[in-house]
Amino acid sequence: MAAAKKHIPIIKKRTKRFHRHQSDTYKCVDPSWRKPKGIDNRVRRRFKGQIAMPSVRYERSILNEDFGRSSGPESTRKHANDRTPQAQIGYGTNKKTRHLMPSGHKAFLVHNVNDVDLLLMHNRTFAAEYSSLPLQLPLWILFCLTRS
Repeated sequence: MAAAKKHIPIIKKRTKRFHRHQSDTYKCVDPSWRKPKGIDNRVRRRFKGQIAMPSVRYERSILNEDFGRSSGPESTRKHANDRTPQAQIGYGTNKKTRHLMPSGHKAFLVHNVNDVDLLLMHNRTFAAEYSSLPLQLPLWILFCLTRS
């Protein structure tokens, strides 16, 4: 593989997963993240010393605003299905190093031999990632094509 282009060091603000509140206390509470919704919940209110919460806020969807609703007060009311997640400033990574592998390459999904030919022009930016096996040709033939 060709050496990647020079880039600034990759720094991740957070690499650990977010765990659900009280999943360490109760066996029946799965650790996969769920947003706490209680009125007195200390994690939702972001008290000091509590588990971290992802930085996502929910905004009203633009798609559901004026389709098939009357112009009365019910059209301005927010419904549960009208809310879409919007990312906030918080745990995001640097735009210049986003989606980079530790080698400095970006992953490029290879489905067939034609995709490998595309990769030869951009081998300092992208690295091959095989989508699924078997491909049209065995893996060792693809390897020989990329080496020549």
